Amino acid sequence: MGLLIGLSYNYLAIIAACVVITLIMVPLWLVRQDFGLLSVLVWIGYLFAIQSGFLVGGYVRTDDDP
Repeated sequence: MGLLIGLSYNYLAIIAACVVITLIMVPLWLVRQDFGLLSVLVWIGYLFAIQSGFLVGGYVRTDDDP
């Protein structure tokens, strides 16, 4: 998902995607009473993965310098 955002959109889209992931996952973990250290580490992993995909997509999208 981050790769597609990096290829198509700017940084505001990645911020929105990270907020959406947070707003979905944290309440879900709280309702399931499954919120703990492992959940926080998984959440950080999701955010790192989407942001690294965004950086790769942004790099691929840029033109080569002459």
